[in-house]
Amino acid sequence: MYLECCGFVRRSNEEQSANHLEMEIKSLKGTTTNSILQAFNCAFTGYFVPIELTEPQLSAKMKADKTNLGLSVGVFEDRDLVAFILHGFEVIK
Repeated sequence: MYLECCGFVRRSNEEQSANHLEMEIKSLKGTTTNSILQAFNCAFTGYFVPIELTEPQLSAKMKADKTNLGLSVGVFEDRDLVAFILHGFEVIK
């Protein structure tokens, strides 16, 4: 069973096991905002209350949160970002 979401094809757990698909967890440093946006919007597809950000909205959120992609990590499947967590850092005096 395939689930296509925002251009990405999601495979069921059974298919992932059968095909031995590997996922890679790595830093988001160098990952484009557009890739993060696609994964974000895909994650919220089908929610009762629709959530869909534009690239300027996500960029503004990441700037406000002081997101550091070097401290943030993502899960990649076949080079596609399929999950992530964004981290920011600020020294408050």
